[in-house]
Amino acid sequence: MALCRHTRSLSLFLLLSAAAALAVTPSAPRGALRPAVSRPRLRHFGQRSEVLVLSADPPAQRGAVRSGAAVRSAATGALLPIWLAVFVQMVGVGINLSTLPLFVLSLGGTPLQLASVVSAFSGAQMLGGPLLVRVSGRVGRLAVLRCCLAGNALAALLTSVAPGYRCVALCRVLAGLFAASVPVAQVAVTDVVPAGAATSQALSRVGSAASAGIIAGPAIGGVLGLAARHLLGVPPHREARAVFAASACLAALVLLATMRVRLAPPPGAAGGPG
Repeated sequence: MALCRHTRSLSLFLLLSAAAALAVTPSAPRGALRPAVSRPRLRHFGQRSEVLVLSADPPAQRGAVRSGAAVRSAATGALLPIWLAVFVQMVGVGINLSTLPLFVLSLGGTPLQLASVVSAFSGAQMLGGPLLVRVSGRVGRLAVLRCCLAGNALAALLTSVAPGYRCVALCRVLAGLFAASVPVAQVAVTDVVPAGAATSQALSRVGSAASAGIIAGPAIGGVLGLAARHLLGVPPHREARAVFAASACLAALVLLATMRVRLAPPPGAAGGPG
C-alpha cells in the first residue's frame, strides 16, 4: 500500500512539472510568418525516386537556361556547313559504290582491275586522312573541308572523261587523298561545341550525315542516270559518265555555297581554328 501511494505521488509530480514547463515556454503569435525554407521534394518514378531541389534564385536559373540554349543554337548554325560537306562527299562515295563497277567493266576492265581501283581509293584515304587533319589545325577546318570538296569534284569530273582503266584508277587515288571530310569534321566539332553532352550529340550527327550520304548516294546516282537518259538524251553507254559529271557539279555547288562561311566558336565554347 505504501508503494502504491509513493507511485501515485511520483506520477502526480511529473504531470504537474510537465504542465508548468509548457506554461513557461513562449509560443509564437498566430499571425507571425514562418521563415520560408526551400525543402527538396521527392518525386517517384516507378522504382526510382528523384529529389527535386528548388532553386533559391529562379531568375538566375532562367538566365542560365537561356544562355545554354543560345550556345547550342549558335553551335548548330556553325556546324551546318560541316554536316553539309560531309553529306555531299559521302554522296559521292555512294555514287561510286553503285556506278563505278559498271563503268570499269564497260571500259573493258577485269574483276581484278576493279578490285584494284576500289583498293586504290581506300589506300589513298588511309594516307591522306591523317595528313589533312594535321593541316586543318594550321589553315582551318573549313578550309580543309573545302579542299576535300574540291578534290572530290575534280576526281569525279576526271572520272567522267577517263578513257580507260588506268585513268580511272588515278582518279580514285585523287579522290581518296581528299576523302577526309569525316575526320576533319569530327575535329571541327570538338573545336566549336562546348565540352559535355553536346559534343557527343554533334559527333553523332557527323556520323549520321556520313551514313545518310552513303544511303542516298546510290539512289541519287540512279536518278541522275535516268534523268540523263530521258531528259538529256544521253545514250546508255554514257550514262555513267553523266552521273560522275553531275556528282562533280553537286560538290562544286556546295563548295561555292560554303566559300563565305567562317567557322567561329560560339560563346562558351573552346576556340579552334576555323
